Amino acid sequence: MKRSVSALYSTYIIDGTQMDYTPAQMLEDCMPAAPGKDGAGNGEFDSIVDEIVDPAPRKSSYNAADIQEYLHRIRQIKGRARSGAASFPKSYTCRKIASALIPVIWRKGHFTLEDLGIDASWRWDCAPLGNMAAFYFSAEAAGRYLFGLNIRLDSYSFEKCAGETEAEFSVHAETMKDGKEDNEYDFFSEQENREIRYCWLSDEAKCGDTLVPDTASWLIYIPFDTCEYRLGDSLFEKAAGVSGDNAPEIQDPDYFIDCFEVVRELVEDGVIIAGATVGEGGLATAAAEMAGDTGICIDISGVERAAGETDAIRILFSEVPGVLIQINDEDYDYIDAQLLLQDIAYFPLGHPSGKPGFSVVHGNRPGVSDILASLIQGHYSEGED
Repeated sequence: MKRSVSALYSTYIIDGTQMDYTPAQMLEDCMPAAPGKDGAGNGEFDSIVDEIVDPAPRKSSYNAADIQEYLHRIRQIKGRARSGAASFPKSYTCRKIASALIPVIWRKGHFTLEDLGIDASWRWDCAPLGNMAAFYFSAEAAGRYLFGLNIRLDSYSFEKCAGETEAEFSVHAETMKDGKEDNEYDFFSEQENREIRYCWLSDEAKCGDTLVPDTASWLIYIPFDTCEYRLGDSLFEKAAGVSGDNAPEIQDPDYFIDCFEVVRELVEDGVIIAGATVGEGGLATAAAEMAGDTGICIDISGVERAAGETDAIRILFSEVPGVLIQINDEDYDYIDAQLLLQDIAYFPLGHPSGKPGFSVVHGNRPGVSDILASLIQGHYSEGED
């Protein structure tokens, strides 16, 4: 008698090769205690047989002179569902996890990355060829990335959904609100001879997300991964009607941890006066939205030079996770020291103009970022040691 299949608990045979683990087994490696559900990899379900379907190759054609038009189109479609989950399941999944974690960095509270937990859910169209293979690799990427980030997975679910293929990750932390000040939450217990930490997380933001009108202040870009800038699975491709590029291979959790913890400390200490998440829509979209009525012209030549990238569109619209921070001029040397101490690449993009508007300067020319060139090039060519 034919048995049923389960997206989570069936074994998978992809391109003729049986996978070693079920999606549930890979995800439960990130959970504090395995739920021990019956049927997980014990042969209760029939195998799922599928194959990898690569995106169709196409030439892309776009013009760096049309940045403002691309920005306008992207902002019109931002937040809508797109198809990258099936085309680039690994990079899509890591990007979604990073994009869920980074916005928490701006909130009031006292916590570290390890204090956060994630709930994962997949709504998946199981019918098209290649989609179940894509789900398998999405679950695999989620398990590996969360394990590397040392973040606990508190729950996961799968829902079969015709015509819809996406993954969602929601972040939370145990909260403790008893009126104490931030610095009262850590204490040392001699009896247990270990540090006991209490974390708390507010829904309120610690800093604003639009530029403060201080023309002496700095806008700094910090990418949270060392991957190359690519346009696959980006809003830019959808807005410009192009395709064919690979997606950014987001896969450096150690570097993400370093970036998150340093920026979080700066936020908590009040050094950052405004901050924005670089995610959906890329660097240009985040900077344009952050500019508000204050305005800014960003210079990305340092990013181009460090990444060895001559295509400004890739730098501006690739959805490599990261942040934009605004700092006071007098704090620049302190920020420089903190980031270099942790071997974190950063890029000064310029100063607020004081006039509404957003523009971009690009081109591989010398600039203020030169001192970081060897450090950054090491990240992009070799990754984190």
